[in-house]
Amino acid sequence: MTAVLCAVAALLWPSSASAAPAAYANMGEAPPGANDWSCKPTAAHPRPVILAHGTGGRMAMWKTLSPMLKHEGYCVFALNYGAAEPGPTPDDTIYGTADLNESAREFGAFVDAVRTATGARQVDIVGHSQGGMMPRLYMKNYGGADPDHPERNKVNSLVALSPSNHGTYNLGAQVGEVLSALGGISTDGLMNVALEQQAYQSAFIKALNAGGETEPGVHYTVIATLYDQTITPFTSSFL
Repeated sequence: MTAVLCAVAALLWPSSASAAPAAYANMGEAPPGANDWSCKPTAAHPRPVILAHGTGGRMAMWKTLSPMLKHEGYCVFALNYGAAEPGPTPDDTIYGTADLNESAREFGAFVDAVRTATGARQVDIVGHSQGGMMPRLYMKNYGGADPDHPERNKVNSLVALSPSNHGTYNLGAQVGEVLSALGGISTDGLMNVALEQQAYQSAFIKALNAGGETEPGVHYTVIATLYDQTITPFTSSFL
C-alpha cells in the first residue's frame, strides 16, 4: 500500500516547487508531496508540516512520509540545510554538517518563508536525529518560541525521531551514516563541527539543555528505540 501511495503521490504532487520563493527555487529535489508553495492549510489541518533531515541527510529521505501526509490533507514542506561546504549541485552536497547555530538560523528562515506562503501562524515539525534536536535550538535562541508570550510561538509541535537531544557516545556511527548517504565515498574533514557538537553531553548540548529542555506552549513527541546504534545511549533522545 505504501509503495502504491508513493507512486500515486509522485504523479499528483511533483517534487518541483510550485511558485517557490527565490531563495528556495534551486534547493534540490523535494520528496513527493512537499514544497507546493501554493498550498493553503485547511480547518482540519491548519498548520503546515516541515520535515527536517539529520546529519549527512537530505530532504529526499522523506519520500514515504511526505506523500502520506499530503494524502491526509497537510501542507508539507522540506528543506536541505546545514551544508558546511556546498557542492556544485544539491545532489553533490553533504547536508547537516554545518555549525548547528548556522543550521538553526537557516531553518528559521525557512519556517518564516513557509508561514508567509501559507498564511499560517505556526508550523509543526517532524525531524530525524539532528533534525529532531536542531529545531529546539531554533526555538530557544533564534526566534522560534517566545517563553514570555507562548501565543507568539512560531512552532506548535515538534515530533522528533531518535533525536540527539543529549548527544551520542557513538559519533562513529554518525560518520558511518554520512558515508552511507554518500554511497561509501569518503571525504576530508568528515568529523565536522556538527558531529562534534552532538557528542554526548558536549558543551553545545549542555548549553542547549541549560535552564530547561522544552519551551512553554510547544507540544513535544519523542520516538526512540532501544536498538538504536547511532544515538547512544538511546535514552539520550528523551527530553
